[in-house]
Amino acid sequence: VTHPTDFVTDHPPHAARVRRYHTWVVHHQQSIGEHCWQVARIFESIFGELSPAVERFIRHHDTPELVVGDPPFPVKSENPVLKTEYDRIEPAALERQGIPQLPVLLDDERVRIKICDLLEMMEHGMCEREMGNMLAAPIVTRTERAAEELAHARLSADEAQAVRNHIHREWERHDAVLRNADP
Repeated sequence: VTHPTDFVTDHPPHAARVRRYHTWVVHHQQSIGEHCWQVARIFESIFGELSPAVERFIRHHDTPELVVGDPPFPVKSENPVLKTEYDRIEPAALERQGIPQLPVLLDDERVRIKICDLLEMMEHGMCEREMGNMLAAPIVTRTERAAEELAHARLSADEAQAVRNHIHREWERHDAVLRNADP
């Protein structure tokens, strides 16, 4: 039996429209589509051109959220059992949406993508602050710290430095925006 909601949750184009930060006060309603594009942009900026497998992984890494939802970053990071369960059920959601399983990536590639995912959230938080949302400060600090810790623990010294350089450039840009804003 097909239910009306199946026509939504089984249709991947709707996944790009799913809103992020649904449990946090934000000015800009970011979609999964925007988020995935930004993650790819950051990956290219730090690590160079994306392989087809990395690009496909980034494009679909949050597509299952249309079916299974997504707890906010702190919830998953503070509850590893919940994160493991989401990791277990997301492949079935992709299958339900008619999307072949995501490519199997090397562990290093997955770490780089995760770092870029965190940096995208950091940048989104910075943009929110620039629009006057002081409640976005925890988005910036939590994700910056998590990205730096992961880079330090799992990347080569050169790649970890490239991540730090990206963060530094973003802070310089963000501080310049805040410093030069009209009172």
